[in-house]
Amino acid sequence: MNLNAKLSEQVKPVLGLIGTVPSSSTPDYVSMKDYNRCQVMILVKNATTVTGSAITLKQATGVGAGGEKPLAFTKALRNIDLATDDSLAEFDVASNTFTTDATDGKNLLYLIDVRPRTSTSPAASTASGPGSATPRPRP
Repeated sequence: MNLNAKLSEQVKPVLGLIGTVPSSSTPDYVSMKDYNRCQVMILVKNATTVTGSAITLKQATGVGAGGEKPLAFTKALRNIDLATDDSLAEFDVASNTFTTDATDGKNLLYLIDVRPRTSTSPAASTASGPGSATPRPRP
């Protein structure tokens, strides 16, 4: 990593979910070509009677989502109350999926680090959330 380069030249931030109540929308694909790393950012705005949303990263072998399968990841970061502070806590992910916090009336932040050179053409999507980024595989 070049400490003198812009962060946007070294890390591709991907907004995985905007600050909204999740639904079952299908996310877009985002190309990871020419990037060494991607950080998927998921912002969640819980309303009332929240049940949480399942988040699963996926990878594909073609730009049209061909050969899509879950992408292995075991750790992520979260802040389950953005109104209280801006700290992030690491948490374990089981079976490549986690469920967002279900506390009513909270704004949440989740960050997932993706490294395409150590994983085959990674992508990210949610099982039940709009706006998740699914990076397209390298050609």
